Amino acid sequence: MQTPSTACSLDRPARGRPREFDPNLALADALRVFVALGYAGASVAELTKAMGINSPSLYQCYGSKEELFKQALGLYAQKHLSYLVRLLDGSNIDDVVAKLIQDALGPVLPCEAHGFLGLLASLSAGINDQGARQAVAAHQEHVIDALAARFERAQSDGALPKAADPMTLAYFLEALLHGIHVQARNGVDCHNHDELTRISLEAFDFHARRHGPRHEADERLMVPA
Repeated sequence: MQTPSTACSLDRPARGRPREFDPNLALADALRVFVALGYAGASVAELTKAMGINSPSLYQCYGSKEELFKQALGLYAQKHLSYLVRLLDGSNIDDVVAKLIQDALGPVLPCEAHGFLGLLASLSAGINDQGARQAVAAHQEHVIDALAARFERAQSDGALPKAADPMTLAYFLEALLHGIHVQARNGVDCHNHDELTRISLEAFDFHARRHGPRHEADERLMVPA
């Protein structure tokens, strides 16, 4: 797979000096288009316009729209995982989860990661865009693994019961964060962010700290096979 540093034959104006091209800035421009429009919605025309290049240059530099997306996703993943690792270093697991929920309430994460690109792209990817979907899934697995590792540490510290399943908790929290963030991105106004944070924390706390025999009320909530 080519990288942004690959030499490219780029657009040149008819007169004067050639316009300088910064592959890293162009990739960041492409990332913003993918975030705004999703994978399927981001046309080559939209991408080249944002990047300041023509179609032949895009294909020469990146190989294909799918490869460009993968490199943009790589840029996003680097920023997102760096943000996540810093946040997960917090000493109190409840504070860590609360901060994740509060950040998800905003339209853009405070990490220059331009929002949950992976989720948005996977929702809009076409049926034939398996490469894009697989790239998204790979990043999501890294996020899940990072969350699960933090929950395992919380178990070792006694902050979570031994009966808790770190991987299941990681999937549950990621699903919760995605649901909150999608609504925020869609402009759904939550009249009370503090209350939503409190309720979300209670839901996480219930699943994280419940252990032992199943309660009678839980049995009534089970869907028959």
